[in-house]
Amino acid sequence: MEHDTPTVCFERATGTDLDALCLAATAAFEYDIHYGAPGVGGPPGYNTTSWHRELMARAAAYYKVVEDGRILGGFTVFGMGSGLYILGTIYLVPEAQNRGIGTRAMRFALSRYPQARRWRLDTPAWSQRNHHFCEKLGFRKVAVEVHGEGDESFVYELTSSR
Repeated sequence: MEHDTPTVCFERATGTDLDALCLAATAAFEYDIHYGAPGVGGPPGYNTTSWHRELMARAAAYYKVVEDGRILGGFTVFGMGSGLYILGTIYLVPEAQNRGIGTRAMRFALSRYPQARRWRLDTPAWSQRNHHFCEKLGFRKVAVEVHGEGDESFVYELTSSR
């Protein structure tokens, strides 16, 4: 277990966390409607434990964000080879947002993989808040991807200075 502050820590998620992760993701993604999301929702399946179980199985690591014993959110890391790592799903319940926890979670993730030469993530094109967050951490927008029915995502990358 890695502690970031006396009350907030980042731990590897386990199968016993699935229900709490699902509840946190549902609250986080559905709250995005207040920040410009075109509708309520998130990635397909975000509100099912099977989706979180699949992420846990596929990711190099699925971390939970815990404060005083309560799961506030989570994030995933995928190792793609050749020094490329992807920060997958990143989410926090609404009451944990705008408290610096997301920044600390990202810095924690980046520090856990010193072998990374390049980090990548994507975020919806409509999410100005996420764009600012990524850029504040040093990520640069490198591409635009179009999914399904014209949904656009911005791809961000961070090159390690190591």
